Amino acid sequence: ARRNPPLVRIESFESVEGDLDISRASDVREAARGLRRAQEAIHGLDASENLMLVWPAGLGNAEVFMEFAKAVVEVTDLGDGTMGDGIDPSKANYGFPFHPTMALQFRSPWPMLHVIPTLALARARASLSGASPVVQNAARLDGASAAQRTRWDALLTECQRLGEERTKD
Repeated sequence: ARRNPPLVRIESFESVEGDLDISRASDVREAARGLRRAQEAIHGLDASENLMLVWPAGLGNAEVFMEFAKAVVEVTDLGDGTMGDGIDPSKANYGFPFHPTMALQFRSPWPMLHVIPTLALARARASLSGASPVVQNAARLDGASAAQRTRWDALLTECQRLGEERTKD
């Protein structure tokens, strides 16, 4: 069976300087527009497509990002990928948030939400022997050497630098 590669959508908050700040009315409007764009992208998926929504700017603050990701999950009726190993078959897709400041198993160069079809997630979990991928990744990362962690952090930093260069152009 051929696997579809994930679709990647780079999103931005055009009029936001720095991180979103909901005390500014203009940022609230930008967040609402960003939420609508995420909703359109997720509702446009077919049952076999993965989607990675990536925000290279505007969501650097992990708390703001998690609130925004939670809003995307709620508005689009995604399963919450942070809620453990159970799968709710009534959900078409699950959302898994990643951020540069999160624990290693959820760390990424930029804030992003990985949307995975529930059927694909269920098949992947059924094929595993033992713990879920999140638990396996956490164990693998906990057992990593200091040199491995240093290399991973350097790779993340380089990806962020490249992304910043790209968004400046």
